[in-house]
Amino acid sequence: MRWSYLFVYGTLRSQAPQEQGRAMRTEIQSIGRCLGLARWQAQLYQVSFYPAAIGSENPDDQVIGELYEIAEDALAPLLAKLDAFEECSMTDLRPHEYDRIVSTVHLIENEQTYTAHIYEYAKDVKYLTRIRSGDFLNP
Repeated sequence: MRWSYLFVYGTLRSQAPQEQGRAMRTEIQSIGRCLGLARWQAQLYQVSFYPAAIGSENPDDQVIGELYEIAEDALAPLLAKLDAFEECSMTDLRPHEYDRIVSTVHLIENEQTYTAHIYEYAKDVKYLTRIRSGDFLNP
């Protein structure tokens, strides 16, 4: 079986307390297998009750999240649901708040590298508060 990977860093993390995202978290967990905590070279910001992350050139900038392994045949339907949840599907009005990208993440446990789907913030972060820890659940 072939696998793809999904990195989640905010309200879709398994331990996120927010009611928003609960159904989508359950969906991800039922389809995928959590490989553990991972890190993405990015900066994390507080938007509202949810965070935003943008990729960074600085290796000191790290966002903590969970990495899920998803079977290839389950990926497209899951990504379609996630695109709708993140309001970045083809039917959502532009400009989108998030874009789905593919980037490199590293499992924290063993530093193994994966290429994963990630929802990156697509708007200006100038007026947002940075979460310096890089961990939405432990700011």
